[in-house]
Amino acid sequence: SAKIDARTGQWEGVKDTFRHWFLVLRVGLIGAILGAVPGIGASVVDWIAYGHAARTEKDANKTFGTGDVRGVLASEGSNNAKEGGALVPTIAFGVPGSASMAILLGAFLIHGLVPGPEMLTTKLDVTYTLVWSVALANVLGTAICFAFSGQFAKIALIRQPVIMPLILAVLFIGAFQATRSWGDLISMLLFGILGWTMKRLRWPRPPVILGVVLGGIVERYLFVSVARYGIHWLWRPNVIVVLLMSLWGLLRPLMKQWKIMGGYQGMVTGYSRPHFDKNSIFYAFFIGSTFVLVMAATQWNLVAKFVPVVVGIFAMAVAGISLLNHTFRPREEEGDDISKYRKEATKTLHMDLTADEGIDASLVRVRAIRYLAWILGLLGAVWLVGMFPAVFLFVIFYMRVEGKESWPLILACAVGVTTFAVVSFDMLLTLPWPHSLLGDMVPALRPLIPSV
Repeated sequence: SAKIDARTGQWEGVKDTFRHWFLVLRVGLIGAILGAVPGIGASVVDWIAYGHAARTEKDANKTFGTGDVRGVLASEGSNNAKEGGALVPTIAFGVPGSASMAILLGAFLIHGLVPGPEMLTTKLDVTYTLVWSVALANVLGTAICFAFSGQFAKIALIRQPVIMPLILAVLFIGAFQATRSWGDLISMLLFGILGWTMKRLRWPRPPVILGVVLGGIVERYLFVSVARYGIHWLWRPNVIVVLLMSLWGLLRPLMKQWKIMGGYQGMVTGYSRPHFDKNSIFYAFFIGSTFVLVMAATQWNLVAKFVPVVVGIFAMAVAGISLLNHTFRPREEEGDDISKYRKEATKTLHMDLTADEGIDASLVRVRAIRYLAWILGLLGAVWLVGMFPAVFLFVIFYMRVEGKESWPLILACAVGVTTFAVVSFDMLLTLPWPHSLLGDMVPALRPLIPSV
């Protein structure tokens, strides 16, 4: 087996943390504050912190996305700080700030602890115990990572045919538990295709994640604010600060582009013959799909359609301008400054490089179609025979066909991941599972085989 020296890199990481101490403090503050906002949680905190670092750190547009350690410090620093923030609303108001805090809240109720003012007065000893537990957990987690760094690093050496079916199995099981409907699995598939397409076209994906996660929350609390304060909620100090920060985030790229192009004259001139490519097609797809959704939303009542219609029209306008610039502006090889700026801005939030750079495009398409076929096969197997039998069969077939792995290894992985899923999710958590065709045809199998 390969020998991996992770100690040197670890100590270098410790030094990097102290070299960029101010960045670590800033993203830690971002993680704690956003972690305390119920509903945001782990889904977006690290993306927001990364975006903050990409906009504020020196020369970030040149090095972020190519292995710059500041990007790692930003995302992981905020990610580690969010649990401490999520503890605040859980203890003070009984509103869990994350999924793990929801589990903790359940433990509170089981032991007769009622979150609220009492936790900050008469039960202050319990509160401080929880605070110190979070702090010690981070310290112990760091110590464990230091001690077993070599073993953890070897995970990167696991062959793709071995680790891929295990990851997909966990993804399918986890995705179904969102709302416990088939729509969860279909949404996972569609967003996977969308994410892969955006990655290939070098479109930044964090805005999509932020929009999907925060869109419903923003809309819900917008109407709560209007119902409570009317139009006057816009003049409250906190709202003004947030709006100014949002406006600055929107206008800053435009101001930078204005400067590069030499003002208004450069913004409205300098167009050339049209260039159509895959990005043009994706722009057109985005504008067309948004238009269809906006037209569907116009049939709803005023309260329901207000935010989707306004956001949809704004998105189509911005995408239309971007499409014109992309299609009619000279390409980078023609020496256009704004093309270089656009490439740098996209790279800053892309967060990773395409792993298949230099590989023939037709081979990439064949691989993508092949993996999509495997995922569709797993989805179909879940519908036919149930979640756990489908996972068991999928691991066997994938490892044998794609990797030509040995039968002892195949059976060990298939039995291991299935047993883990059954014990963890079915026996301990007693989660519901999608009904299968086999279970509908032979109901007697359901008590014998979980998830059928």
